[in-house]
Amino acid sequence: MKLSFFPPHFRLIALFVAGLIISTLAQIWSLSWLNAICFLALWAWLYWRGDALLPYVKRFFTLYVFIALIWLTLSWKLSPQGWQLNPQGIHIALLISLKMHLLLCLIHLLLMDISDTILVQAVSHLPLPKKLISLFVLTVRYIALLSETRRKMSIAMRARLSSPLSSSRVLCSNPTGYPVINQSVN
Repeated sequence: MKLSFFPPHFRLIALFVAGLIISTLAQIWSLSWLNAICFLALWAWLYWRGDALLPYVKRFFTLYVFIALIWLTLSWKLSPQGWQLNPQGIHIALLISLKMHLLLCLIHLLLMDISDTILVQAVSHLPLPKKLISLFVLTVRYIALLSETRRKMSIAMRARLSSPLSSSRVLCSNPTGYPVINQSVN
C-alpha cells in the first residue's frame, strides 16, 4: 500500500516540519516515547508490506555505530584529576542520539516508497530557488552514480577473488587454473 493520498512534496514538507519540531524538543521522556512509537510503526509497516528488513537493519546499524562514536567523544572530559564522566556530555549525547534515531525513523516512514526520480520531481514542486533545485538534482544524480560505480567495482573485485582487506596478498592463477596465493613481503 502506498501513501497515494499524501503526495511526495507534502511528505517532504511534513518531514521538514517534523525535523524542526524534533530539533526543539529537549525532554528525554518525550523523545523516548516518540522514538518508540515511530520505531514500532516503522517495523509494523514494513512487516505489513512484506518488505525485506535487511536494508533497514543495515541503515540502523550504521546509525548506531555513529551514535556509539558520539557517546565515546561526548561522555568523557579531561580534568586535572584525569579522565572523568561528563554528565552534561552524556545528556547531550542522549539528546542527539534520540533525535537522530527519531529522524531516521521518520525519513523511512515518510519517504519509504519514493524513488530518486519521484523525489526530484517532488522537490521541483516546492517553492525553492531554481539553483537549489538544480543542486539537489545534481546531488541525487551523483549519489546514484557513485552507488552504481561502487556496486560495479565490488562485483569486479569479487570476480577477481580479491577483497579490500587482503592488500598483502596477490592472487594469481597457474597454468592448470587453480588459484595460487603469493604472499608479498613488505
